[in-house]
Parts: sequence; structure tokens; C-alpha cells
Amino acid sequence: MKNCPCCGAELKKGHIYSGRRVRWTEADRDFAGLLNEADGEFNLKTTVTGWQGAWEGFPHPGYYCPACKLILLPQKEDDEI
Repeated sequence: MKNCPCCGAELKKGHIYSGRRVRWTEADRDFAGLLNEADGEFNLKTTVTGWQGAWEGFPHPGYYCPACKLILLPQKEDDEI
């Protein structure tokens, strides 16, 4: 099994679901607004074949550390931690 890169505890493998898009941004905002790719913002992608961008309830594989509450979400289907 994989270990947490922060605390070394064993990671649990699972999936995350969302009915809406999940976005990465370095900015701390009150609302999502428009995606600003020039500033490095992006929507997390689903790995479900034929569907990109919005998760819309589809599962996305990831890892969770119960010790430090960290969730890791690889951005490619073949990514491993």
C-alpha cells in the first residue's frame, strides 16, 4: 500500500465524487468566477472515458490519509502516488 507523503501513514485507496466541477487555484476567493488558465487555474479532470472536465457524479480515484486528513487526487488515470 502507498504511504502519505506528509506523515508516512498508510493511505486508503478510494474515490471522490462531486456534482460540480472542482477547481485548483492559488487565489483565495469568495466565489469561483471564471477560470483563469493564465494564472495556472484548472478544473480537475475525471478519468471516465469520453467525459472531461465536469465530474457530474462520476467517481475519481484517489487516496486519503486518516492520520493527517490529506486527500490526494492524481490527475491522470495511470498516475500513481
